[in-house]
Amino acid sequence: MIVLRSKRGLKTGRKMRTQPTERDKSILKQIAEGKTLTELGKYWGISRQRIFQISKRWSYGRYKGYKPSHVVEETHTWTSQSE
Repeated sequence: MIVLRSKRGLKTGRKMRTQPTERDKSILKQIAEGKTLTELGKYWGISRQRIFQISKRWSYGRYKGYKPSHVVEETHTWTSQSE
């Protein structure tokens, strides 16, 4: 991993966000409601790839202290194929 440092040895650039913005929260909520990335991209005026990046960045458990209220639990049932 490459870390850019200034002449004094300090990191430069923006600090990483620890909480999603209001826009990101709204996008996450709309994804949970079943909207497609393309629909959201057109609505927000950004690419569907950017919507995907936002959804991955704020996925459940990635950042401490943030638990989205729209966690969807999936259940899987396994059937036996033996005869």
